[in-house]
Amino acid sequence: MNRRDLFKLASCTILTSPLSKLSWGQSYPSRPITIVVPFTAGGSIDLGARIMAEQITKATEQSVLVDNKVGANGLIGWGFVAKAKPDGYTLLSTDTSLTIAQSLSKNNSIDAINQFSHIITAISVPNVLVVNPNLPVKTIQEFIALIKANPGKYFYGSGGVGTNNHLSVELFKDVVGGLEIDHIAYKGASAVQQDLIAGRVQAFMGPAPTVAQQIKSGQLRALLVTGDKRVSSMPEIPCASESGLAQLNIKFWVGLAAPTGTSIENINRLNSILINGLRSANVQQKLTEMGFEVVAKSPSDTSRFIKEEVDRWAGVVKSRNILLE
Repeated sequence: MNRRDLFKLASCTILTSPLSKLSWGQSYPSRPITIVVPFTAGGSIDLGARIMAEQITKATEQSVLVDNKVGANGLIGWGFVAKAKPDGYTLLSTDTSLTIAQSLSKNNSIDAINQFSHIITAISVPNVLVVNPNLPVKTIQEFIALIKANPGKYFYGSGGVGTNNHLSVELFKDVVGGLEIDHIAYKGASAVQQDLIAGRVQAFMGPAPTVAQQIKSGQLRALLVTGDKRVSSMPEIPCASESGLAQLNIKFWVGLAAPTGTSIENINRLNSILINGLRSANVQQKLTEMGFEVVAKSPSDTSRFIKEEVDRWAGVVKSRNILLE
């Protein structure tokens, strides 16, 4: 073998060896990823983020950290990711609240459409209207009648001004012809539930998985599932359609996004990983048991959906004159 042949052999060995993959550009992701959750641990947004993190880790063997950056009704976490380097290593757990946020204040610095590259709408679930079990109502009709007979006497809690569980109740109030039940904003859904169980507020409308355990234990009483069908994990709770409230078709959803400018290759890779993971039989079964439905939208479909949600909730914010100062 002459010198030229040896050189060719050495070149081929370098190009096809494991070491050459590192030298010539390792595929994404090549290091740990962080998913920022703008709200407290334990809620449905946090749960959705952890499910997605697990799927990414399984597929890539890279660790994924879930980082709860709480504050300013989500603005701290959203702003952090919006300003992060668009390299695919800082991601955002998105939800309905992000599409509500930009309508709340003229000075709001968050733009759900233009500041983020949306990767996936992963899962969705209807909300459940729950009350303190000492409240003398067992049906949604009795609840409406009680509030109308006692305007201003009762309170509902939310995870913050402009959150999904805040505007869902405001929409509910409109759908039933107007209810005078005052709003108390908390820092996260778990804080609301503590006061709801203690009786300091009387009602809360949150995602099914967030309240499922308290309903099962009897600490909370469920009156209504928003949407056009019952939740398989809570088959005894009537849905909005069968209760004469078809307009109350609200699905709380969780997705994933990256800062604008993140490469489409990285966006598509994450989308593919998550769709494959979420649609696997064992993950689907687990999510169904918790009350979630797998959505698994493509990046383009997710971007269109985000625009629709922004427009929808802007109408509610305007009609109820809700502002976040």
